[in-house]
Amino acid sequence: MNINILLFDDFESLDAFGPVEVFGCVDEYKLRYVSMDGGIIKSR
Repeated sequence: MNINILLFDDFESLDAFGPVEVFGCVDEYKLRYVSMDGGIIKSR
């Protein structure tokens, strides 16, 4: 199963990567990080 994590400018790292840590423990999940424009995003 693919899981897409939408990142946006000035996101809080814990808001995104807390849940990602849980999903990352399941071998059947493929994690992808995406942004609205497909570019690099900076966290707060």
